[in-house]
Amino acid sequence: MASVQPDSATVGAGPAPPSGGVALGFYDVGKVFDRANTELTVLADVHLEVRENEFTCIVGPSGCGKSTLLNLAAGLSPVSHGRVEFRGRLVQGVNTDVGYITQDSNLLPWATVLENVSLPLEIRHANWSRQQRTERALEWIERVGLKGFERHYPHQLSGGMQKRVSIARTLVYDPDILLMDEPFGALDAITKLTLQNLLLNLWQERHKTIVFVTHDLAEAITLGDRVVIMTKRPGRVKTVLAVDLDRPRDAFRLAETPAYAAVHRQFWDLFRDEVTEVDSDE
Repeated sequence: MASVQPDSATVGAGPAPPSGGVALGFYDVGKVFDRANTELTVLADVHLEVRENEFTCIVGPSGCGKSTLLNLAAGLSPVSHGRVEFRGRLVQGVNTDVGYITQDSNLLPWATVLENVSLPLEIRHANWSRQQRTERALEWIERVGLKGFERHYPHQLSGGMQKRVSIARTLVYDPDILLMDEPFGALDAITKLTLQNLLLNLWQERHKTIVFVTHDLAEAITLGDRVVIMTKRPGRVKTVLAVDLDRPRDAFRLAETPAYAAVHRQFWDLFRDEVTEVDSDE
């Protein structure tokens, strides 16, 4: 395996991701929050380019600004300095070209699975007929493994099923980039593996550009084409590593392979120092 080089170098040959330009760029980005009249620097001098059709995972300790990066990409928060670009255009205000899946499923409790998944289509495709919207929603409900639960309400679903609805609700309108902020963090180990495998299969079909934030190095290696390792706060990009593992991948069996173990050891050597003496959450 190729040696690891720090300072944002990409290492490891790995299977090349689908070719494409820069989908999302962070250039000398900094973010400072004003809390109780005290400035808190969360991000400093972040430079990162996410390629089109690539599955990029961002991993780092609590408080290093991983979620903040996604909020900047979505246009939900302005940069303090530097710039964020979406396909070469400066992100200013809400970026409606991205889909954002947060830690919480954020489903409407009074709406059925079908109604929750259909909602983005009603907002974005009001010119579609009701039948068109319903057919599209039903297609995605089936694709995430929830056929038969269309008329159920969120309180009737397990946490993993709610997360499947959240994924379907976002992918149903086919966003250009999918931002995912620790979507599986609160789930039990088996459900987490199941949804990782679902996500791998969905990505394999469409090669959607995904930026996936996680605390879990093993999850990042399982899913990603590249893994971005962040430093402790203020968050900077310590290094970017190519995942030298073949695709397609089986989330249930990947950790059993010698290749996975070698990659994990290599990445952990760089990540270890960043998860000590962490003092706060993001």
